[in-house]
Amino acid sequence: MCLMNRKDKNQKKLHFFLIFGIIIFRPKKEFPITSLYLIEEPTMSHFTKIKTKLIKKEHIVNALRDLGFQPKEGIVEIRGYNGIKTKVDVMAPTKNRGYDIGFKKDGETFELVADWYGIDDINSEKFLEQVQQRYAYHAVTSRMAEQGFEVVEEENEEDKTIHLTVRRAVF
Repeated sequence: MCLMNRKDKNQKKLHFFLIFGIIIFRPKKEFPITSLYLIEEPTMSHFTKIKTKLIKKEHIVNALRDLGFQPKEGIVEIRGYNGIKTKVDVMAPTKNRGYDIGFKKDGETFELVADWYGIDDINSEKFLEQVQQRYAYHAVTSRMAEQGFEVVEEENEEDKTIHLTVRRAVF
């Protein structure tokens, strides 16, 4: 918090000091203090927002679960540097104490939000790539189920490619 000098209605400058966290006021001569404004300085934030093409929250939540996270939905807060918080729609706690990963609705899509300075065991690019792959998996299987298909075989290749074999009964 920052204290600003402000002139009273008689245009005399007021003086005050901050010493060891204690504010000491000293009006010049006999003029009373008529106004004091506290201006809150913006706190330093390290949150990074990455635009994505992800549009369905349920697929994001399922993708995070597939990757071993325990996501929370709703209007939740993620934590970052120095305890700073920001609101997101989906939150995934990490193993890094005091740091979370989130997804926030931004128009039609979600953006990935995190303070990556404090998340040292997760690479942001690799993480987003994994989320996008698992998101695509859930989007495809969901769409196939809507159209009456069922997955009969799933193959996971070494290069992380997923092959799905689906079928639909026709009468």
